[in-house]
Amino acid sequence: MRSSNASSRGGMSRRDVQRLFAAAGVALVAAPVPRARADEQVSYFTWAGYDVPEFRGAYIEEHGAGPQYSFYENTEEALLKIQQGFAVDVAHPCLPDIGRWRDAGIMEPIDPARIPEWENIIPALRENSSVLVDGQYWMAPWEWGPSSLIYRTDRVELPEGETYRVMLDERYKGRISFMDTADDMALLAALLGGVDDFYAMSEEEYATVEQKMTELVAQARFVWSDPTSAEQAMANDEIDMFWGWPNSWISLKSQGLPVGFMLQPKEGVVTWLCGFAIMKDRPHDIELAYDLINASMAPESGKNLIEMYGYGHSNLRTLEIVSPEKLAELGLDSDVAAYLENSNLLRERGPEMQQRLVRMWNQVLSAAGT
Repeated sequence: MRSSNASSRGGMSRRDVQRLFAAAGVALVAAPVPRARADEQVSYFTWAGYDVPEFRGAYIEEHGAGPQYSFYENTEEALLKIQQGFAVDVAHPCLPDIGRWRDAGIMEPIDPARIPEWENIIPALRENSSVLVDGQYWMAPWEWGPSSLIYRTDRVELPEGETYRVMLDERYKGRISFMDTADDMALLAALLGGVDDFYAMSEEEYATVEQKMTELVAQARFVWSDPTSAEQAMANDEIDMFWGWPNSWISLKSQGLPVGFMLQPKEGVVTWLCGFAIMKDRPHDIELAYDLINASMAPESGKNLIEMYGYGHSNLRTLEIVSPEKLAELGLDSDVAAYLENSNLLRERGPEMQQRLVRMWNQVLSAAGT
């Protein structure tokens, strides 16, 4: 059965990052030679693509080596594995996951007093109703950003300005790719169907979402589970557009392709938030978990996250050390609170709705033979 989330939120391997920076004329700092055993380091359960030393340099400097990384394809898989006894210190859920993970009893609350940068976290992220529940914080927000349309500017016409409706244009049938995720695709279908409140849909609106999902899949050349496959297809002139993340846009631009990333669609951009959760049954001292979180929260780490992947960083102080030109290019130069307020934030929903949308998405793919 297909999962509810796409794989590899980070999307780029260490080799991809090196290639991207080389194209930009920037050298990466080599990771220090480990001075400590790997099993003495914090264990970090995340997507592939986040094992980047530049995202947590202070941890490596202090402990002589990076974290022990384990990777999952999606957060449903991660939850099941942890429930079955896989012991890790820190995991990397996103906003829609927090309630299920909390209710499963695998996490413990975050202690803001252990995070020096806590008060500098963007308030709209820190005080989100899924993050802050009954006076306790269940995630340390770290990275956020848009899921949106990446398109060839030399091949795709936007006669009405930026709009997601271009994906339904018959001229591009068979020239589009979508990610295999009920989260993004259900919200996108709801936006295209004019649904007023995605998180409180009527039966008629569920039917509308299913119809729009069907129309989108009918337009697709393929549905991807690894963003690299979509990037390669665009680089090989097999597709003209795909639904993806800023890091894919940056990677394609570094190859010299004329690509745009839809940041201001009239339907409102789809936005996600992910971060750090501390596990109850962790194998190491909790101080290591907070060392990892604090190293990642540092403005210097955030600057690397923004410049390398094009994602937003939760620390407001990070924005002070990134060039205004880079922030403008990524759409991060405006008021962050206003950006988030005007976006369509992927957030927590009840298990019944979650299961229904996953089932609907799988049925649409099955009917299309995808």
